[in-house]
Amino acid sequence: MNPTIKSRLFWRIYAIWFVRRILPLMLVQVLVAALGLKIFAHKVFVSEVLKNAAIGQLGDATYWAFLKYLFNAFLGTNPLVQVAILLVLGLGALVLRDLGRALAIYFKRR
Repeated sequence: MNPTIKSRLFWRIYAIWFVRRILPLMLVQVLVAALGLKIFAHKVFVSEVLKNAAIGQLGDATYWAFLKYLFNAFLGTNPLVQVAILLVLGLGALVLRDLGRALAIYFKRR
C-alpha cells in the first residue's frame, strides 16, 4: 500500500475514533467544570477570601495555618458551593491524570 494513502487512512480512522470516543467525554468534563465554576463565581468572592486569609495570617504565617483557614472557609460555605468546589477539584484531578498518562506515553515512545 502506498505510504501516503496509508497515512491518510490512519489519520481518518484516528479522527473518527477521537470524535466518537474522546470528544463527548471532553465536552462533558468541560460543561461540568463550567457549571461548577459558574456556581462558584456567583457564590464566592475569591479575592475577599484570600484577603481575609492574608489578614488572618499576620501573626501565624505558615502554610499549615493557611490551609487550615481555607478548609474552615470551605466548611463555612453552603452545600451547593461545596459540591461545586469538589466537582471542579475532581475534574481537575482527572485532567491532570490524563495529562500525566499522555506525557508518559509520549516520552515512552521517544
